[in-house]
Amino acid sequence: MSILSRLLRISGNPVLFILSCLALMAGSTAAQWGWRNPRPQGNDLWNVSFATASPIGWAVGNAGIIVRTTNGGATWETQESSVYSFLRGVKAIGPTTALAAGDDGVVLSTTDGGTTWVPLTRPTTEGINQVTSTGSGIYCVGDNGLIFFSTNGTTWTPQASNASSNLNDICFVDQQRGWCVGAGKTIRRTTDGGATWVAQTVFGPMADLLGVFFLDAQHGWAAGTYGTVLMTTNGGNTWTRSAGTGTTQDLNKVVFLDAMNGYACGENGTILRSTDGGATWSALASGTTNGFEGMVAGGGTTTAVVLVGLEGEITRSSSAMVFGSVVTGARAALNAVAGAVVNAVWAVGDAGTIVKSSDGGWTWQVQNSGTQLPLYAVCAVDALRAWACGSGGVILRTTDGGAVWTVVPSGVTSALNGIDFPTPTVGFAVGAGGRILKSTNGGAAWTPVPSGTFKDLFAVDMLTDMLGTAVGADGVILRTTNGGATWVPQTSYTLDALFSVVLSADRGWVSGDAGVLLATTNAGADWDSTTTNVTVPIYRVVQTSPTDLFAVGEGGLILRSSDGGWNWTPDPVHTTYAVYGAALAGGVAFCTGEYGMVLANASYPTPVTLSLFSVEPLGSSAFIRWETAQEEGVVGFLVERHAGRGWEQRAFFPARSGDGSGARYSLADPCGDRGGDTVRYRLRCVDMDGTETLFPEAEVFFSFFDGGGARLETVAPNPVTSRSVITIFLSPGWRAAPSLVMYDRTGRQVLDLTHTVLTAGDGRLSIPVDMRDFPSSGTYYGVLKTGDAASVIPITVVK
Repeated sequence: MSILSRLLRISGNPVLFILSCLALMAGSTAAQWGWRNPRPQGNDLWNVSFATASPIGWAVGNAGIIVRTTNGGATWETQESSVYSFLRGVKAIGPTTALAAGDDGVVLSTTDGGTTWVPLTRPTTEGINQVTSTGSGIYCVGDNGLIFFSTNGTTWTPQASNASSNLNDICFVDQQRGWCVGAGKTIRRTTDGGATWVAQTVFGPMADLLGVFFLDAQHGWAAGTYGTVLMTTNGGNTWTRSAGTGTTQDLNKVVFLDAMNGYACGENGTILRSTDGGATWSALASGTTNGFEGMVAGGGTTTAVVLVGLEGEITRSSSAMVFGSVVTGARAALNAVAGAVVNAVWAVGDAGTIVKSSDGGWTWQVQNSGTQLPLYAVCAVDALRAWACGSGGVILRTTDGGAVWTVVPSGVTSALNGIDFPTPTVGFAVGAGGRILKSTNGGAAWTPVPSGTFKDLFAVDMLTDMLGTAVGADGVILRTTNGGATWVPQTSYTLDALFSVVLSADRGWVSGDAGVLLATTNAGADWDSTTTNVTVPIYRVVQTSPTDLFAVGEGGLILRSSDGGWNWTPDPVHTTYAVYGAALAGGVAFCTGEYGMVLANASYPTPVTLSLFSVEPLGSSAFIRWETAQEEGVVGFLVERHAGRGWEQRAFFPARSGDGSGARYSLADPCGDRGGDTVRYRLRCVDMDGTETLFPEAEVFFSFFDGGGARLETVAPNPVTSRSVITIFLSPGWRAAPSLVMYDRTGRQVLDLTHTVLTAGDGRLSIPVDMRDFPSSGTYYGVLKTGDAASVIPITVVK
């Protein structure tokens, strides 16, 4: 189905002072795609640092990702860095101040707790592997033996390491004494703030040193490849190799809580503990096979240890011997995503994984699919009905929002790669060997239809139950105009595999291998190349409005077009994982991919821009008004009411704007005797392809009406074709001065009859109205207000 119209505090420290000044000059290009699964995010993390004696810390990783904790690592939130290079080093200077650094010489700073990260002058274009700060300035170490120092983050001074190997970590115990380590057993020490760096000798087998930690000026440790741990008790004058790590895994970091108790971490989920100063080590259970790349002792307590690593792993200790992950969410690759409404979005993936979000993508719950086979595609027509397909010819179906998924016999054992239902009853699935299946009973049963090809088919999009397109290997494009009875080949002018298709009337887009993205404006009679400037596979393309689209692909690729899909530009995103699935539901764009990744973005233009939605009490009715600033590709609006017994549909209004502009609407909804009740209303926008968007709710409170005023009783005759009479009942002793005003369906006042009411006495009053008093034929509302009470009556005028 087409996705069209888815809808420091500053101290005397000079480093802190300079960083705060630079924050005032910050400019950025922020990514609008945010991580929704796993939480807090799934990128590889390379380092972590906590402020001294504070529960506040930061971790950094791939694609410019930064996460922050304020509770010792129990929970984390992502922060916007506005850079997309890998960040490999981080230093928490204080609770609100920190540094981060990484590839391409990137150095960032924050002085407001990470609300803004400011790029500092880059000291190099080489990779920076760690950054630290003393009271005198900032130090960076990185590739090819580089060491840089700055007192202000603007000008940098290179320091001679006399090493050509990569330097991986750096540690200072005061402003003068520090150590850095690197490849090839490299260790350098300074005792003069980096003016000179002196080589220290390490005997024994060759190893790359990846982490260094000093407890004080004498006691230090270094960790490295092949399970290496080195120790010194004299400031590095001599280094002793631990003979008892018990592992050959690369060890990336080492920390000690005191001179005897410490931890080392590394690849394949390795955590080691020593209670004798590093002479011997014992392995601890980590609960993961993901490599640990960063580790820190602290988090506001004297015994806590926090580790970060690959696939966004964050693990912390609850005791000296027990570690557990704080990352939540499914981690299997998610190959596809779909949702007809934002409160019912499904993603499917490897090992039969199905996850669903009912809150706009913020949380995802695993559902039981009943299969371990990989799932490749999913589609949904509403909040209850959805289908998925995958390897081995598996087709799954739910009619209750995913509480139960039923395996439906497909009659095939080859992979089914794409599935689409243009209506709740008619659906198509395509797959390996040119397979096309059709269902006419909501997916309960499937029958094969001839495709005319043996090429693998990867996707299908049905604009209606009669009209659709399928795409596949070797540039295959097939089109049907008769409900799948026949499929006619179209010329794509490419032999690359085509992975997705999206249709919109006579327009359409197809994406595929090697950066291929084709467009048509004549229902596929001609498919033309568009300008993407990429060569990696593009797995999905999604249309969000008549002129706006996005496409996703390999290596974290997300492209955006605002000219109908002819020219594409990269959309910034903090990931390098392959993005396999994409969809738009309720105005929110979703992407899914490797390692359980779900990203979301609510910034894409959607067909409807709602500028007003209000509900007011009018006697026993609710008077509802809404205005749109834009309507494109919209069928109309459903008005829904919740009065304590669930949501019910009250009225449908066809879209009025045919040129993309906005319109105004109103409705008087009788609510009966609701004195003292609150009634909720919402709008459901129905798109041309049948998908729907829910807008935020509004509510109205009905006060008690004591009858001591006035009410509208009848209009006769109604419709008004010439002259009619409105009958008003005025209660004996009515007190507040009433008003009688006529409104059109947009809520605009067209006639004020208040003066006729003010001259009346008690009892029934007949007020004449003439069709000539109204500007045109249509429905109008007479609204009689008396103090806090009001009543409304619809009037139809026919001219």
